[in-house]
Amino acid sequence: MYIKKHYLVMEFAFIAAFCLLPPLFKGPEQYAFPGILSYLCSFCISIFLYFQLNLYKKTKKTEQYKKKIRFSAKDYSGILKFTLNSSYFFLTFGTLIVTAVCINIFTVCLSNRAFSIDLAPGANAADAANAAAMIPAFFVSAFYEEVMYRMVLPEFLYCFFTKNQRTACRNKRDTARFYVTELVSVLVFAFSHRYAGWASVLNSFIAGIALRKCYLKSKNIFTGFAAHFLYNVFMLFLLSMAHGRS
Repeated sequence: MYIKKHYLVMEFAFIAAFCLLPPLFKGPEQYAFPGILSYLCSFCISIFLYFQLNLYKKTKKTEQYKKKIRFSAKDYSGILKFTLNSSYFFLTFGTLIVTAVCINIFTVCLSNRAFSIDLAPGANAADAANAAAMIPAFFVSAFYEEVMYRMVLPEFLYCFFTKNQRTACRNKRDTARFYVTELVSVLVFAFSHRYAGWASVLNSFIAGIALRKCYLKSKNIFTGFAAHFLYNVFMLFLLSMAHGRS
């Protein structure tokens, strides 16, 4: 049974009002590190939306989302899938690291600071000893952002503005709609990090493109989530060590 469009409009309005729009209006001066309750709510919301979208895709029963790879032995398809997902993971993780380092070097050159903390808020000398305690928070936030900005927002926009994302490039109008929905999703993700400074917005914009591409290629949320989570942990410890030595 298909989810009716008026229900999708109501649900999207709720998600936008409580999840997507509030981060866009938070600058550095309004930022406060979320508490445990906030992370629990985010995790529950992301779990619910993840299973809802998966169920919705199954009930649609469209052949456009199904690409079958034929082999003489079934074992090869599993090995190939693992290999492809691993390659997507390393490419995405590498892109995130290189982008963050390049932007950090650029901001250091402009501001003459020892090392920028804009790309990982909270990673300072005082927090270095408690960095491990932030790992669960990064786990939840990475999963929440992958579900919200790589699955929920693009899928809702596609539902409203395009008939099918896999056939969205058959004419100029559908092509324009396809790229506009992708651009809006990435921009919303990028500007939701405005509280961390404009360097973080630029970094998140490029990271959003890489993570979205990873999701589309791997066809699952967990490859991009793993890259996102490990990137956050890597940057946390890197910046914590840098500020601890400064």
